[in-house]
Amino acid sequence: MSSIAHLLSMTEFFLLAVAYVLFILSSLILLLPKKVRHDSGTDYKPVTLLIPVYNEGKVAARSIESVSGLNYPKELVEVLVLDDSDDPESVKCVEEAVAQLVAKGYRASVERRKNRVGGKAGFLREIHTKLRTPYAFLLDSDFRLNPDALSSAVWACESTGASYCQLAWSLEGSGPVAKLQQSMLEYHLKEEQERAVSRGLPVKINGSCVLINNRDLSDVGGWSVGTVTEDLDLTVRFALSGKKGTYLPLVGGTGLATPSFSSLFKQIKRWVIGNAQCMLRYGGNVLKAGKKIDSIISFSYLFNYFFSMSYMLILAAVLINLATKGNSWFYFFSLLPAVLLLAVSISRKYFYPYLTSFAYSTFIAVFFVEGLFRKRYGFVRTKKVREQSDALGKTLVMIFALGFLAAFALALVLSKFCDAALLLAYAISFLFVAAFW
Repeated sequence: MSSIAHLLSMTEFFLLAVAYVLFILSSLILLLPKKVRHDSGTDYKPVTLLIPVYNEGKVAARSIESVSGLNYPKELVEVLVLDDSDDPESVKCVEEAVAQLVAKGYRASVERRKNRVGGKAGFLREIHTKLRTPYAFLLDSDFRLNPDALSSAVWACESTGASYCQLAWSLEGSGPVAKLQQSMLEYHLKEEQERAVSRGLPVKINGSCVLINNRDLSDVGGWSVGTVTEDLDLTVRFALSGKKGTYLPLVGGTGLATPSFSSLFKQIKRWVIGNAQCMLRYGGNVLKAGKKIDSIISFSYLFNYFFSMSYMLILAAVLINLATKGNSWFYFFSLLPAVLLLAVSISRKYFYPYLTSFAYSTFIAVFFVEGLFRKRYGFVRTKKVREQSDALGKTLVMIFALGFLAAFALALVLSKFCDAALLLAYAISFLFVAAFW
């Protein structure tokens, strides 16, 4: 038993050591000076504006209406609303909004299909072959366009020769969930996208407020339904092909913040699973091509996975050490990631509640593992399969929570009160994840 505990502790040390090295490297990179272009221009080119919609008619209407406020020649803009909705009211809202746009002199239409194969990425893949303009601008259905979004993005691509231009965006909303999303977005835009521009790293395509050169998109195979994060998938393929993107800090549009923790966690789940799928799908190609690992996943995400994997060893190590009355000092190191994340959050004034730092990393780890084992085209699931998957995931999280509670009780019986306090913190974090699964 003691040898097993020793092996677990050494493995955890290794994972944490890798995590800390990546954390330090990432922090140092973020401290480097950044140079981001703020220019704009008037190099107008024909653009197709793509707005994917799925039962979001009321919010999509505001996105469609915002097109009329663009500072861009309307004769050069074509609007295609890719409507996968099956809700009659949503369909009606979209039709009315498009009709109003047509009445204002814009070329606008609604595209529909008989099935939802591939979801948003599948629809984008189908429509791409029909586009006749040199550029396509992708906008989420809950976004309102900035009047200068198109002109700035087109100028950026034309003046730099970039294959795509990702614009910044903002989120509307109030309350703790909205503030959390706004702070996460601020970190992503300022510390990841601007860093990418200043350090020559691939600019990430975010799936909204992005202008893409259609010819270059065809050269890399178009949109892919092979992962749940079609934007990251496309980013990696552009990087592997040697095609570059650019980023402008101009706010291209304003979206709506996710209203609840539950829906936010579902978004995070998709991001993390997609990261894992992209690593499996393109990791070997990236290494063979000698590209920087940041082209698949940034340091700021990667160290979270190592922290998370180390957490998975804690419960077994704690139980073995308590049973053998061995030293349990080593697993206190698992507290340090949360302290580091808290320190960074405070120093950069980001909204990261302390207790959820454990839960967030645990949540990421579970979905990262799911992404590694998920089949390439298996993400379009039936309701039954999705419910079974969610039930299994929640069961696993509850098992961990109950395990930590049992270890907490055992630590109290053995009068190891410091150990008990830490174990209770872990149990609470897992219960937090289960509550919003």
